[in-house]
Amino acid sequence: MSSITLKSYPLENISQNIFLRDLFSNEGLYINNQRQLFKNYQEDCITFGWRTSLINEVEQLFNALKNEKTCTQEENSLYIHQHSRDTSKKLIDQFPNDIIVPEIGADDNGSVTFDWYLRKNYIFSISVNKSMVIYAAILGSYKPKGEFILEENIPSDFLSIFKDYFSK
Repeated sequence: MSSITLKSYPLENISQNIFLRDLFSNEGLYINNQRQLFKNYQEDCITFGWRTSLINEVEQLFNALKNEKTCTQEENSLYIHQHSRDTSKKLIDQFPNDIIVPEIGADDNGSVTFDWYLRKNYIFSISVNKSMVIYAAILGSYKPKGEFILEENIPSDFLSIFKDYFSK
């Protein structure tokens, strides 16, 4: 990646205390602002891509299991409760932007499951049953677990697991 240099110092290393308007013309400032906007936009595009993909995967699993249950009429067959599907979509929308994408599945109680297998002894599992989010992790010797009802925002202790262990 190329960078603009000023007196042989990369632009990224210039202290924030120096006013850019004193160093560059209006055109240069405009180009720098547009570059920053594009960078932010580019990161959002990636974010929207994996979120949409996960939401589509939940929807496809919901429809596939719904059709299978209708066809087989078995009591013990897997399915996803509609409310679990909807809550899962809301949860995906609140996942941090830079997480590792999980594996998605279903439980026989109608829950949607999200599983991360980072490596041996670093596992994170979430089960969304209707509006209840239940989670457990093995993070070396640390083994957090808990549950919450997804309303507005997900709890900070739950978010810290992502940020500390399952971010890219």
